[in-house]
Amino acid sequence: MQIKNRFLYSSLGSFDYDKLINYLLVAYAFALPISKAGVNIFATLILITWLIQGNWKEKYQLYKTNTFFIAFSAFIALSILSIPFASSTTFALDYIAKYKHFLIIFPIYSSLNPKYVKHILSSFLLAMFLSELVSYGIFLELWTYKNVSPHNPTPFMDHVSYSVYLAFTSILLLTRLLDNQLTNTPLKLIYLLFFTSSTVNLFVNGGRTGQVTFVILIFVTFFMSLKSKLKAIAISLAFTLIIFPLAYKTSPNFQNKMDQLFVGIEKILHQDNYKYDGFSQRVSLWLVGLDNLKDNYLFGKGIGNDTVDMAVYAKQRGFDPDFVCKFGDNHNMFLTVWLQLGLLGFLIFVAIFYSIFTLSFTSKRYQILNLTFIAGFFLWSLGNTTFHTMNPMTFFALFAGLFNTLAYQRGQKKSGIIRPENDPHSIKYYVKRFFYRERQRFQSKTIIDFPAGNGVSSKILRHIGANVLPYDLFPEYFQTKNLQCNRANINKGIPLNKEVADALLCQEGLEHFENQLQVLKEFNRVLKPHGSLIITTPNASNMVGRVSYLLSENELFHKMMPQNELDDIWISKQELTSEVYYGHIFLIGINKLRLLAKLAGFKIKHIENTRIKTTAVILLILFYPFILFSNWRSYRRAIKKNRQFSNSTKEEIYGEVFKLSISPRLLVNSHIFIEFEKVYTPEEVKQNLSSREKEFKET
Repeated sequence: MQIKNRFLYSSLGSFDYDKLINYLLVAYAFALPISKAGVNIFATLILITWLIQGNWKEKYQLYKTNTFFIAFSAFIALSILSIPFASSTTFALDYIAKYKHFLIIFPIYSSLNPKYVKHILSSFLLAMFLSELVSYGIFLELWTYKNVSPHNPTPFMDHVSYSVYLAFTSILLLTRLLDNQLTNTPLKLIYLLFFTSSTVNLFVNGGRTGQVTFVILIFVTFFMSLKSKLKAIAISLAFTLIIFPLAYKTSPNFQNKMDQLFVGIEKILHQDNYKYDGFSQRVSLWLVGLDNLKDNYLFGKGIGNDTVDMAVYAKQRGFDPDFVCKFGDNHNMFLTVWLQLGLLGFLIFVAIFYSIFTLSFTSKRYQILNLTFIAGFFLWSLGNTTFHTMNPMTFFALFAGLFNTLAYQRGQKKSGIIRPENDPHSIKYYVKRFFYRERQRFQSKTIIDFPAGNGVSSKILRHIGANVLPYDLFPEYFQTKNLQCNRANINKGIPLNKEVADALLCQEGLEHFENQLQVLKEFNRVLKPHGSLIITTPNASNMVGRVSYLLSENELFHKMMPQNELDDIWISKQELTSEVYYGHIFLIGINKLRLLAKLAGFKIKHIENTRIKTTAVILLILFYPFILFSNWRSYRRAIKKNRQFSNSTKEEIYGEVFKLSISPRLLVNSHIFIEFEKVYTPEEVKQNLSSREKEFKET
């Protein structure tokens, strides 16, 4: 989903907004644990890029089919609608303004490429490792950082947030250690050391929220990872019984916090004292909030109004009203939402959590991480206003967006919905990207889609506002509603008058046509002068194609046989048409395609990037010097020969061929995606051709 900014266009290709957003997300994940300023900067850049990208109809279609976005949007909308009922409009506006930290979820969902997820997680882990180095240095009094105490060394955020970040970091590392596909022993050792350091750091610091979260997430992780549930429970219990006593004996901070907790509980039970420690203070706030809720459970009180009567309800409980009111909220996000937005708001808020909890993944590891993320955030929300402070909000935005995106990819496959236009492995993804970027140029234009196939590209063309004319040898396979696909046998011509179309899309068709020059001439016939011919075809010129032909004379070595009558007769339905739909018998390279297009009256206008093949990149690194030298030598020899042509003509033609032959992107791209411009009719081309041989010779 990319829209081209005209000022960012160059001969190297169009600006890739999705790729930029993915890079910025990696940077955002790195800034998340260590720099609020960095988070704000990268979030702003992501949002600006997302806004420039445009394509709002497609994005809307994407968001409206996701349960999480429906619930989340309803929550934001209800919050905005509650503003008139707030005692202070200014306070309500300031409160809702903090939801800006959630906006990044939208570009994550529309632009995140799943292959970048591992980079985002690794970037987050790297930043957590750096934060741990600073934390340990403060703890060991090797250095100081601002006013952070060695007794509670949380350098970049409050101790509660840092403890939850550390807990999730430990779980991230634990899932990697439990991954059976990880066979690299040194890497496992690094993960183990990192897991140990983050767990130790968790108990060195004073955030009990993260410590409790860690224990619960350990149970979830082992329970989800191991087949034997009894074994999972046993390991989790053993792990907990080892970690807690050890931390109690070795960490003065943890020992002090645990002693305070037990004394605080005792004071609550026996002395009705809710002031002793953080936990008992939270309990007092919860009780006051529940009393408040009893009187306002249906419609709530509005944003900001939930704290107005805290003193009144505190007095009813016999609490010190000044002590209770100094906290400013109920330290429980579920309770706060219910008081502010009523029962409906509470149910919507719960639906947000439920929508994430029920996400389904093909990867077991991501399934575990998603459950631990939402379970951890649920626990965090029980004791804190997580939707009102920056650290939990940005944490939620990143991982909620990430897991929804991964689940969406899985959901497409599970539901059987064919959406190759959203799959970067499919050529339709790049066709969609091209036309959405160029929608202003093609809007209201007449575009022929031949062969139309199942109609995915016709649907894309219609969506950008083009007048689509779909044709195919077998229109029975066309599936797009409200569009009629007509039968067309290319060998007999497209049943249209000449010069009727502004553009023609031939997607994955040319490699099936036995008379490719005649096909291109037919395309020329139906196109208006200077009309666009957009062709995609498997790239026989890339490194994989070249090596495949060398090794086994086929399209993909070790994966298929050379062309044969068993594998390459794709459709033969004589009751519908006498024509046969062949397989990839007529694969074509870039220079042959260029020549045939020239003979048919076209010139190259633009070459689009497609998916990069990893194997092709490796082969390119090995062979590119030889390719460069060989083609340069051929080019120089051609310039010296054929003296009947002027040097300027030879340099123009041979130069274009030479550049195509050594183009790195054509050598690694999976497909040729090229736009031609009609400059002549085939008859005009014939008149301009020059004979290489000046006279016929007898042999």
